[in-house]
Amino acid sequence: MGCGNIRKEGWINCDFVKTKATDYVFDMTKFPYPFGNNTVDEIEMIEVLEHLPDTVTVIRECHRMLKQ
Repeated sequence: MGCGNIRKEGWINCDFVKTKATDYVFDMTKFPYPFGNNTVDEIEMIEVLEHLPDTVTVIRECHRMLKQ
């Protein structure tokens, strides 16, 4: 999440703006995120979390989406 212009093959690359790397566009400040419960294998965010105003809810959303 927060891929910017960097495309990671084999992943669903997400960001809040459409770039050449983005597969899915959504606003990470709006909840819930557009993925179901227990549907995501792994989440990678590099230099993203510190830019979001409600980090606690972001972490809860990530936990909700991750496969248990």
